[in-house]
Amino acid sequence: MLAIYRRELKSYFTSVIACLFIAVTTLIAGIFFVYYNLILVFTVPILTMKVIADERRQKTDQLILTAPVSVGKIVVGKFFALETIYAVPVFVMCLYPLILSSFGTVSFKTSYTNIFGLFLYGTAFIAIGIFISSITESQVISAILSIVVLLMGYMMQSLENMISSNGNILTKILGCFDLYTPVQDFLNGVISLSAVVYYISITVLFLFLTCQSIQKRRWNVSKKTIGTGVFSMGFIAIVVAVTVFANMIATTVTSKVSSATIDMTSTALFSISNDTKKMLKKLDSDITIYVMAPKTSADSTIKKTLERYKSTSKHIKVEYKDTTLYPNFYQKYTDAAPTSNSLIVVNEKTSKSQVVDY
Repeated sequence: MLAIYRRELKSYFTSVIACLFIAVTTLIAGIFFVYYNLILVFTVPILTMKVIADERRQKTDQLILTAPVSVGKIVVGKFFALETIYAVPVFVMCLYPLILSSFGTVSFKTSYTNIFGLFLYGTAFIAIGIFISSITESQVISAILSIVVLLMGYMMQSLENMISSNGNILTKILGCFDLYTPVQDFLNGVISLSAVVYYISITVLFLFLTCQSIQKRRWNVSKKTIGTGVFSMGFIAIVVAVTVFANMIATTVTSKVSSATIDMTSTALFSISNDTKKMLKKLDSDITIYVMAPKTSADSTIKKTLERYKSTSKHIKVEYKDTTLYPNFYQKYTDAAPTSNSLIVVNEKTSKSQVVDY
């Protein structure tokens, strides 16, 4: 694996691709720092387009595939080579908070949480790009397909809203490939178990799929016996199921266990105080909090805070009301229409309510 890593890393730096990727990514990230996560959609495919596709085109992949090294080590070696290149602009970004601190106050915990999230985000992109590069011989096709797939993952939340504002089975399935929403936790200054598990599992899954793609070309089995294709499909199904299950557990734990989320913001924006926790634990009436917005597009700070409330007290229930679908819902509790993302807090025992304006 180490030999593959050195070979791949050397090939990138002896060509213009690595230097071009580092220069362009660092330059654009410096100019459009806020939009760095979108920039990766276009720069990472340039980095990954040749990793396997070009070797297939030049037939040099046969030398590697016949070498006494496992497919897994080949893929991991190539992956770490690209990760090393990607780490260079990320390291440059680590200097930004230090430079900015000389001009004012900078929250280093929040800043480096952002960068850590972007690193995991880009790592998942690299794994996806490697897989796409393994299924074609054309660098151009590899780059275009990678951009399309990553762009769809970036825009998946918007696509889900177009299909259904309240969510359904289709949006839940599509949500598994929502690459952007988990990184928002890091950009908000929060390290959550669910977000970390999501990006790691996506990375491992697509590296595994890359191994299966290469393995399919490496071995030929008689059609009279059980082929590796049948085994591979079954194995792929198992790995995908394990990935989904791991993310479901991580999401459940994150929503129910407060320690599964680390608030790195300077003002503890996404945390609730000990006094609030004590108050919530003493609740003896069921409280329903209606959020005047679709769940998919509601304010992220509100959603995270309400999740903390729910995990602290079994008497708290949160419901999201799309004002487009339920324009007159508020009239049961107030005369004036609340603004979007406002809350209506209802005591189910006494029927008393309170509107908390956004």
